[in-house]
Amino acid sequence: MSLAELNRRLEEGTPFLDESLWRQWLWDCDLHEPLAPSFNKCHLLGLLVARHRAKFQSSEVRLGDALPNIVHPSAMSSELTLRQLRDAVEDLQVHWADHCKCGDGLVDALDALWCRFGSLNLGENQCLDDLASLDPETPHRMSDACLRRFTVLFCVLFRHLELEAACVHVDTPPPDDLDIQNYHRQAGLDAFNEHAMYSDLPPAARITYKQDFAGMYHSITQVVYFHYPDYARKRQVSLGDIRTGKHHLHCLSVALELRPDIPVWMEDDAWGGTWGWVLLPGGKIYLMSKDRAVFSADSLWQLMALVD
Repeated sequence: MSLAELNRRLEEGTPFLDESLWRQWLWDCDLHEPLAPSFNKCHLLGLLVARHRAKFQSSEVRLGDALPNIVHPSAMSSELTLRQLRDAVEDLQVHWADHCKCGDGLVDALDALWCRFGSLNLGENQCLDDLASLDPETPHRMSDACLRRFTVLFCVLFRHLELEAACVHVDTPPPDDLDIQNYHRQAGLDAFNEHAMYSDLPPAARITYKQDFAGMYHSITQVVYFHYPDYARKRQVSLGDIRTGKHHLHCLSVALELRPDIPVWMEDDAWGGTWGWVLLPGGKIYLMSKDRAVFSADSLWQLMALVD
């Protein structure tokens, strides 16, 4: 069924959202797909899903009850103005690692903020008080840039939560034939620098930069220095530390030297079809199987033993 037909059913008040449509948006859309002319499928489907969620399955929380340190803690999510919603979502993005310590509270808050985004795009209880996020030619409507930013940011944050929920921690012995030498470490330095810079960014920083500065992106360095003008690069740990596999971020570039057939995917990439490493901002690394099973381990070399 086309997006136009789904939108017609939404306007008529007919529920249609199911698990397959949710997963299509979350995992199968190409977040980097060119705009045509203002949106791609991720934006359009995400907006549709958010509006459907708000119309038929709305949820709300008092923000401070779910996340004690979030901005606007006394506000009910269903009463947030557009400016307050933007503040809260940006707070999640910038302080994601800290909010992750709240467990189910983070899940509840993200879901409630997602519903509020949907309701503000249904024309219900609108409090569009953020002029920077509005379309100057169409009053009382979020701008295209605002809609793009919200939809990809929510998509990425939901990906983080689903990966964590699906992850299986394994204790598989590392491969017997690993022979990690200093030349592996040296050969992977460029990849390590890229991985380290990416890990220091907030979630969704790369994809929102690419959208906001369309056609100008060519390196993760741009995004890092856009957010942190005084950024200083990480130094890689010693060969002995790499051999333990405990320093996942520092081992990933070496893993690419040992097994170049296992690709690295970032949070906003299209995944699947083969085994692959998933690197998230904050430095968390998962191994994903061909059928999208997700694994973690104390040592990166334990994970590499799972790959067939």
